[in-house]
Amino acid sequence: MPPTVVVRRRKASVSPLDWLSPRACQLCIAPVIGWSRALGCGQYYYQPRYRLHTFALLWITMTTPDASTSPLQALPDDVLRRLLAGVPRLDHGATAAACQAFRAVIKGPQFLALRRRYGFAESGIVLTGGLITTALKIRTARASGIRVGNIAGVKIASPDVLHSGSTTDGTRLFVCVTQDSFPCQTYVYAVDVSSRKVSFVATIPMNRRLHSIEWHGGCLYFAGGFGLPANERYNDYLRSFQVFNEATGLWGDLPPMPHAFSLAASGVIGNQLFVAGGRNDDADYNLSTLQIFDFTTRTWRLGAPMPAAKQEAIGVVVDGKLFVITSYDPTMSVYDPASDTWSVESNTPFRYMNLKHACAHNGRIIVFVNGRGAFERAAAGTWAAYALADEARDIVGDTSSWNGYVAESVLLG
Repeated sequence: MPPTVVVRRRKASVSPLDWLSPRACQLCIAPVIGWSRALGCGQYYYQPRYRLHTFALLWITMTTPDASTSPLQALPDDVLRRLLAGVPRLDHGATAAACQAFRAVIKGPQFLALRRRYGFAESGIVLTGGLITTALKIRTARASGIRVGNIAGVKIASPDVLHSGSTTDGTRLFVCVTQDSFPCQTYVYAVDVSSRKVSFVATIPMNRRLHSIEWHGGCLYFAGGFGLPANERYNDYLRSFQVFNEATGLWGDLPPMPHAFSLAASGVIGNQLFVAGGRNDDADYNLSTLQIFDFTTRTWRLGAPMPAAKQEAIGVVVDGKLFVITSYDPTMSVYDPASDTWSVESNTPFRYMNLKHACAHNGRIIVFVNGRGAFERAAAGTWAAYALADEARDIVGDTSSWNGYVAESVLLG
């Protein structure tokens, strides 16, 4: 490890320099990252990647044997913070090990906010779940170096059926879980991998199951599902629609839905919630309805019906459209709210396969298949295998029907 050196740096008389591009930041800081890695410092031990600026690396290596005397140390505070904010997240361990000044910035409480401010914060897919006999595992879909403790004593609610049972606010993954003990109660937990924290959020009223959950405007919305209403008939299909305000910790009742349902696909587009299909106890059994809630007027209306009735479905929003995805189905139903019309996308690579979950990430649809990894949709009809890290296969690779998990794209740091 390099020696600890305290360096006095002059205070800048100007505001942080927004004109520095991400590439410029990488080129400036790359030599120190490479130097630190070559000595085995930080969490990751491997040689510098080809993206590092070779000339600068050689110059630092030959002329600056001690990173604490690097010319970067003479930079004003705001410029140094700006440069370090642009370091790729996987390089944080090696960079922080270079010297005390770098470590103070990277390990500081404002570093994540700084990366968000300058547009450097990175996102990734987080998986939460596992077998019902084990603690709830938390993994990233691709190598991240992030370790978050498991959630003991709970399991994914209804792990053997596909539905919109999780959501995200962009930073945290919200997942519905149940207890192992009787009577089983349903809860919401929040997984925040950027801060390495898991927290209890709320107990869901009416012991609601197989509902749709969505985040919008600082609140969690819970629609439909099975529940335990006032008449105490268990597993009644619900029309109830409730909201949980995280800031106040209070629940509220909203206008009931036109149709009771469970196992529907849902998604938020703009200022509206869309709930497509599902299952109920009417003669039709499977639903082709599209129920639309306006968050401004707090009213429900019906949209164009789906081309075909679907249940055990999950909704994914990409490019301002709602994609309804189901297991053992070679097609996806796609709703365009601008025209209130449906279209059908055929020839999916996961046709006739058992799906576990799906989510949107970087404008693409990622679909997770039971025991077979994942697929990625880049454009209409264009699919490819989605590479997973070994740690993710700890969850995704289990073929048991009781291996349930959810996946969402969240902020990693």
